[in-house]
Amino acid sequence: MYQENETLLEVKNLTVEYQAVRGALKAVSGVSFTIHRGEFFGLAGESGCGKSTIAFSIMRLLKGAASVTGGEINFKGKNILSFGNEELRLFRWDRTSMVLQSAMNNLNPVVHIGSQLCDAISAHENIRKKEALEKARQLLKMVNINGDRISAYPHELSGGMRQRVVIAMAMALRPDLIIFDEPTTALDVVVQYNIIRRIMELKKEMGFSIMFITHDLPLMLEVCDRIGIMYAGRMVELSPVEQMKTKAAHPYTRGLLQAFPSLLGEKKRLSGIPGSVPDLITPPAGCLFYPRCKEGSERCGRESPEFRSCGPGQFCACHLRKGAVHG
Repeated sequence: MYQENETLLEVKNLTVEYQAVRGALKAVSGVSFTIHRGEFFGLAGESGCGKSTIAFSIMRLLKGAASVTGGEINFKGKNILSFGNEELRLFRWDRTSMVLQSAMNNLNPVVHIGSQLCDAISAHENIRKKEALEKARQLLKMVNINGDRISAYPHELSGGMRQRVVIAMAMALRPDLIIFDEPTTALDVVVQYNIIRRIMELKKEMGFSIMFITHDLPLMLEVCDRIGIMYAGRMVELSPVEQMKTKAAHPYTRGLLQAFPSLLGEKKRLSGIPGSVPDLITPPAGCLFYPRCKEGSERCGRESPEFRSCGPGQFCACHLRKGAVHG
């Protein structure tokens, strides 16, 4: 059970822009949320909604045309965006680590996985090579890979095993927070299930927090404590899982729930969300979801809704919520 009174990460009014030929594109616009110690926090939404951009901002990995233009990212009360090189080196992997979706692209194909694990350990710990290798073997066992495979090259492992190697690397220094960005994409459902189950077991054993990014909302509803729903660079709903299952506040969230089959619930007819996301270089006035919303009013096309409290622990950005108080 996570400790709700202990905030580990606070993202506050985060804005991230990409410089394009036609102008600045706001990939993330004024997003705020917290992750508590021991929490399994999910971030969902369509491709291009800003989920991965938020993750890369937290890890300070934005490059080239992308930059944070507003807001704060506080880890244990300290703003990550103000970290110098040494503070940033200590923060990455030691306190927060990240698992990306394409394991084969994240592992060096011409280096043994044991050497790659040892490099990650040795970069942060004053440790002998023999000790680092033994620690690497233990990490592999932790993710259900035989320690004898330490001398294997990435291409000698299956896709699921490669992904588990990356997860082992992320846990090498026992960080407080691990960010999983689409960790099971392109893997078959049985392998996905085994990886997610092992992640949950390790979280329980080691007590780290998780930020879990995926398109798979039904999966999130089974594993997360709270879920944030992103649309067109903005957070449109933030809710405890049980409330989202039964009382989703935003029309977009309800549309997503109707577009995916339930993993464990009753069978029902699925329906898609018509239309497409707006141009974020020249976004329309009002609510960005209004052109696709079946419930919107004329006001929705004029005024952008505030992100505010709409129930116990639940927040949304929608004019249709009656009696909501500002959060």
